Amino acid sequence: MFQELDLPINPLVEDVQFPEFLFRDRRNRYYPIDKKNINEQTKKIFDDLDLTIGGVIIFKKCQNGISPIHSDILLVNDRWIKWHAAINYNLTSADSNMTWFETKLQEIYPTRRNLSQPLEYNLSGIHYGYQGNKYVSNTDFSLIGNCKLTAPTLIRTDIPHTTVNLDSRDRLCASIRFTDNHTYQELLEKFLRIGQ
Repeated sequence: MFQELDLPINPLVEDVQFPEFLFRDRRNRYYPIDKKNINEQTKKIFDDLDLTIGGVIIFKKCQNGISPIHSDILLVNDRWIKWHAAINYNLTSADSNMTWFETKLQEIYPTRRNLSQPLEYNLSGIHYGYQGNKYVSNTDFSLIGNCKLTAPTLIRTDIPHTTVNLDSRDRLCASIRFTDNHTYQELLEKFLRIGQ
């Protein structure tokens, strides 16, 4: 479900510009940024592993913020497909925790679709039980994995998961997705070759 990776701690260029609205209020948000904001060192590592960046999402989680329990999906050719994995970078070193679950609750798909946007803008999530569900009950969810997000981490995104910011400051996370929608295991095998 997760593996810390031997990668540069920050994948972004020094002069990256985040949109002002990310910091305007106390809401948890996510926003795609241009792939040109990935620094050359990180791009070279991905190129050497024959990986092409498909999208970069910035997640902002406020103090004590928690995301709904969800699985990542992407709108492709008017169909929702499960997105298997990503690399997450904790840009602010905020204390945060990611947890994965099994559940038999009903899957709730999003209803909003905007096909005119680039793919990375169409990232969304399947929620469980009801839209926006953040409540983890022992009867509905079984814990199957948990990690503190400190180093760059390969994470599985196609099964139910949530992230909690346990810090007194906002958490910013850069999440990199690759084209071809590689499985978690395929990406893990590629990244474990680094340094061999």
